[in-house]
Amino acid sequence: MPVVDAWRQHPTLRRSNHEMFASLRRWTGQGLATPRSRPSDRSTNRATSLLMSGALDFPELTIVCGHIGYPWPTEMIAVADKHAGVHIDTSAYTARRYPPKLVEYLRGRGRRKVLVGSNYPMITPGQTLEHLPDLHLDEEVTVLFLSADARSVFRLDDHS
Repeated sequence: MPVVDAWRQHPTLRRSNHEMFASLRRWTGQGLATPRSRPSDRSTNRATSLLMSGALDFPELTIVCGHIGYPWPTEMIAVADKHAGVHIDTSAYTARRYPPKLVEYLRGRGRRKVLVGSNYPMITPGQTLEHLPDLHLDEEVTVLFLSADARSVFRLDDHS
């Protein structure tokens, strides 16, 4: 399954959000989109509405939102809760910098919605996970967070 960075394909918003997600579906089949916020999308309403409209119109797409949804991690949790195909990754953050609401979400209802990410080479995997024990995750959540969720989302165990 190809991974597509939505903003590298459409570096401006000259095309509508709907067209962007439609073209992602054409490129990937039931693939993966990784939309990121652009400077023109800095208002909460604009950024979350772009993501939500794509998730609503194209529920077959898997969407992984990086950098914990910064600067709106609380809104990102709400979007991931509402849409089965929307996931959050923790790239660009070390475990000790995760917002408390994200850690709470990861421990509970978001245990299958949050994927670990580093930001290599700026943040190494070792730095990313150095303070993982401080999050007090149970064994199941730790396995899901560190590998099982990513294997599922990226279909890494699918050998067909």
